[in-house]
Formats: sequence, C-alpha cells, structure tokens
Amino acid sequence: MITESDSSAFECHLCEDASAKEIFSFARLKQVTSDCRPWKDGGRLGVCDLCGTVQKNAGAAWQTGAEEIYQEYKIYHQAGGVEQAAFDPASGAPSERSRIILEKAVRHLSLAKTGRLLDIGCGNGSLLRTFGAHYPDWALSGTERNQQLSSEVAAIPGVEAVHGIEASEISGIFDMISMVHVLEHIAHPVGFLKTLGKNLSPSGRLLIQVPIFTANPFDLTIADHCSHFTKTAISHLLSKSGFKVLRCEKDWVPKELTVIAAPEQAPATKAGPNPRAFDKAGDAVHWLETFADSIRTATAKGPVAIFGSSIAATWLFGELGGNVSFFVDEDENRIGYTHLDRPIRSPGDVPKNISLALALAPSVANSVADRLAGAGMTLLT
Repeated sequence: MITESDSSAFECHLCEDASAKEIFSFARLKQVTSDCRPWKDGGRLGVCDLCGTVQKNAGAAWQTGAEEIYQEYKIYHQAGGVEQAAFDPASGAPSERSRIILEKAVRHLSLAKTGRLLDIGCGNGSLLRTFGAHYPDWALSGTERNQQLSSEVAAIPGVEAVHGIEASEISGIFDMISMVHVLEHIAHPVGFLKTLGKNLSPSGRLLIQVPIFTANPFDLTIADHCSHFTKTAISHLLSKSGFKVLRCEKDWVPKELTVIAAPEQAPATKAGPNPRAFDKAGDAVHWLETFADSIRTATAKGPVAIFGSSIAATWLFGELGGNVSFFVDEDENRIGYTHLDRPIRSPGDVPKNISLALALAPSVANSVADRLAGAGMTLLT
C-alpha cells in the first residue's frame, strides 16, 4: 500500500485552487500510447484532494508528449484499421464496441426519427457508421484532429462534415454529441465541456464513454490519458460543467463507464473529500508493479508469449524489454497480423511448452484463464 508520505503535489486540472497528491512509484512504470505503442517511463500520477480524480500532471511536459504521440497516431493498426472488438467476459464472444454502446444507449435516449449528431474524436468513423445504419435520416458530423482518414469518414452515408478543427470552433446545434474514449485525453475538461454544451440543444443528450481504472489498472499507464475516472469522479466533472447525469453504467462494455447526460441549469454539486481515491490509485499502481515483476521472473525460465495485442499487452511488452515471442488474440480481425514486429496468433496456434502471460484486467483474466484451461499452456496471471 502506498501512503501519502510517499507523495508530493501538483495542480489539479479539474478544480481551481486544488492540488493532486502525486504517487511517486508510478514514475517507475513504463507507459504506453493509446494507439498501442510502447512509451517512456517517468510519468506523473496524482489524486486531487478535493474532487478525488486520479490524473496525470497535465502541464507543459505532458502536453508536449501528447502532441508527439498524436503526430504518429495510427488507429487500430493491429487489425488493419478494423475497430477493436469488445468481448463478453464469460463466453469470449466478440462484438463491435460502437454497436454495443448504441444498442444499450438508444433504449434510454428516445431519439426522434431525424436529428443531428456530432461525434467528437470520430477516428475512422466507427460510431458514425453504426449510428447512421440505424438512423439513416439523421445528419452526421465528426471532428478528428488527424485528418488522414477524413475521406473515409466523409464517405459514410449521412455524414455532412468532418472537421479538423477544435471542438470549441464548431458551429451549429446538435441533438446528440458523442465522445467515445475522448474525455480522458482532455486537459482542463471543465472548460471543454462547458464550451461543447453551447452546441447541444436544450433537449439534447451527451453520450460519453471512458475507461474505469478501478476495473482496469492498465488505463493508468496510457501516457496521453490525463484523467482516470470512477463513477464519482465523472459525475462530479459533468455536474461542475453544467450537465446532469441520467445514466452512468459500468457493465454495458467491460472495463468502461458509459454516461448519458443532459444540460443542467441547477447549480453544480460541490465535490466532497474522497479519502479512498488515493488508496485505490495506489493499490492499482502497486498491482501493476507486482504483475510486471511476476512475469519478468517467468521469462527467466523460458519463452513467454502475451495474451492480447492492445494496451495491456503493449505495456507488458515494454516492461519486459521486448523479451516476448509472440502475441495471442481471440479477435479474428487481428490474427495473422503483427504487433511490435511479433506475430499475432490464435489461442489454438500456441505451442504447449509456452508460458502465456494474461495481460488482462483482473475482472477479465479469470474468465479467460477458464476458457484456455486444458490447452497445455502455462498461464501466467
């Protein structure tokens, strides 16, 4: 357990006149980019005294690093650009993440036949494509700072604009604004959300999805994520930014928080002290250190492969100094490709003498281990 005596402080990027207690040991961990490339160590992680939000120090050094990451960004490169699948925790059955989000969300949105959707950080248009297939009479727009895929997104039926400008520069009113894995990248998210709220109709809805670090400690290692959320933290952020949370679900997609919010005219709810937040972040950092140490020990006994080819697997690859034979994935879109110059194999194509490190969140590792039991591999969790 990490104690507060092991920390210093830096400015919270959500609260005015508040500081985040830094967890020193985090700087020893390797980091990874959100598009799954190994990154340097030396990150700074802290927990705000006031709002309890776990966060990176989003100062000049972090922003320079994030810009460097985004300049070389390649979305879903392990599968040739195909959207990452979300897996059912029990069966392992894959589904498109954007389809799951929308199928769950539309039950609570009461969407009209026509309207206007703005998808912030639209990437290669996965959510726009899925939404347009279900609501063909809606006008669709997206923003994406990396314009390499803009022509692909613009070709999606119903898309009227793909903006390369900042969200704050967008004009027009929308009936829904979506942000899937965007908000965690935003330094000073209160101002960002307040500005974005001016583009949302009074009856409009905000659809947000972010990682939840308590279910997935590997989220802390993503260098360009500057906020790491829990239900309490994101609810406080939205209230402070002029929104009311209508739904906040953590089981629609494993390891993710999905939020539906509406404009709120009432005064924001003030955050109260959250003494457990520091302990939760410290426990997650300690778990990551222990996990990496245990796998390093195993590499001395023979060849090791890593299950997965996304964030956790990439982070573990960095911690092991690249001492990895290959990756294993259940996503058929990835099998046969390479990641970090190592082949991606199916579970059925793994030699029996291999030790397979399950680079997975604790909430998922046990169910995957159950599915792989009896295959003759040594499973490292």
